[in-house]
Amino acid sequence: MTEKNKTKKTKIYFWLKVDKKFFDNIFIKRLKSIQGGYAMTVIYIRLMLESLADDCVLYYEGYFENLAEELALKLDVSEDDINQTLAYFTKCGLIQIDNDNNAYMAQAEAMVEQETNWASYKRSTRKIGQSPTKLENVQSMSNQCPTEIEIEIEKEIEIEKESKKEKEKEKEIESKQKKEIYIDNFDISQKLEKPENYSDYLSDDFLINSDDETFIKGLTQYYFDRQPDPYEINTIKKRLTATDREIVHIAYQQAESNNANDLGYIVAILNNWEKLGIENLEDWEQHEKEREDLAEDEMLPF
Repeated sequence: MTEKNKTKKTKIYFWLKVDKKFFDNIFIKRLKSIQGGYAMTVIYIRLMLESLADDCVLYYEGYFENLAEELALKLDVSEDDINQTLAYFTKCGLIQIDNDNNAYMAQAEAMVEQETNWASYKRSTRKIGQSPTKLENVQSMSNQCPTEIEIEIEKEIEIEKESKKEKEKEKEIESKQKKEIYIDNFDISQKLEKPENYSDYLSDDFLINSDDETFIKGLTQYYFDRQPDPYEINTIKKRLTATDREIVHIAYQQAESNNANDLGYIVAILNNWEKLGIENLEDWEQHEKEREDLAEDEMLPF
């Protein structure tokens, strides 16, 4: 093996996972009634794709007067279309422009998937192994890859199977131990209708006195029908040091109503409110009042 082969870098491929929920989002659906809305949707998706190479950020390189000019050239669309798209999705909180004129694509971070070229190779090899009828008129698998690679793949498959069994056992034990959920005495096995006002189903004791982790797990289970992972818990915990619980709770309500049951969307909402100076329930209610007063002329986010 040459030194060049030893130092060969592993490629990483990124893509967006777009499903029906994306088009059910209230901000995407609203574009159907706006002139040029279809073009804005396409441009928005292209902007998200463009951002994947830089951790979902569109960096302003300074070659032109502003970011919109640079993006218009990259996507080969008019600057007016770019400005209109940026303005709309910035108001929705899905695009965030910083002081350096860089654009952070909040929704892209929640939708991004990635895979190394090695992982892609393993996946395709397994598919070949599971479909022998597709190997007609081609070389046998022993000629397609080295024996040691086949052995390594088999080992990894066994490890994955064992890991899956362990996770299933842990989940079963946790399910047996858990007799009630964090929101009052709401039983996870029952499908109860959720009242519109959270005070109808969240007690004051839960909202005020429960510890942060219990609070986060309760909201996530009720609104998203799942348990949060440690990263999600720690992220929301940090938010709770500077944001009232009522505001975090409303963010979960907003996310559920927009069919976005992921951490990225919650963070995007809270970031947008932080920029608007919304830190407590009183601030949010004042913002909502102003939004209603200006509804005929301008749509404010959230």
